Amino acid sequence: MITITGLNDDIYTAMLGNAQERVIESIMTAASQGRTSITIASKGLTPGFLSQLQNEGVDNLAEQDGRYKLFWEF
Repeated sequence: MITITGLNDDIYTAMLGNAQERVIESIMTAASQGRTSITIASKGLTPGFLSQLQNEGVDNLAEQDGRYKLFWEF
């Protein structure tokens, strides 16, 4: 029999990782188009992830509708 204990945590971790990868892809796509900001809503934008982005030079502003404006310098 297959053990499924902890599956919920594994699902959450996988989905969070996917959401954060999409944020990074959005940043890289915008940067490759010469843009210096994006506005995005994502469950991947956890406080820890936003802090890591800030350490890499991507600042953020929370907007009233739950989205974040992510911006960086060229």
